[in-house]
Amino acid sequence: ISIDIVSRIVYSKIKYVINIIISLVSIIVCLLLFNASIDFIEAEKSFGSVIFDGFPSWVIEIVFPAAFGIMIFRFFLHIITNIKDIVKKPN
Repeated sequence: ISIDIVSRIVYSKIKYVINIIISLVSIIVCLLLFNASIDFIEAEKSFGSVIFDGFPSWVIEIVFPAAFGIMIFRFFLHIITNIKDIVKKPN
């Protein structure tokens, strides 16, 4: 899901450059959240929190860095696609 205002206003290669910048900012945010989720899991491991019947809570929380890692990969692929579009399409 995206709000695609840029493509309605700009019809040249600038649209792709703007999309690349948006993806780079998104990668930076996801990297920060990835690092924070790793720190959170390390804290949960050190506290020894359990969910039920001795099951450690950090095992379930691994989904957070995994999700941010997948989003980082997706935004990286989005950047590659936009670079290919810039090279492929004339003005």
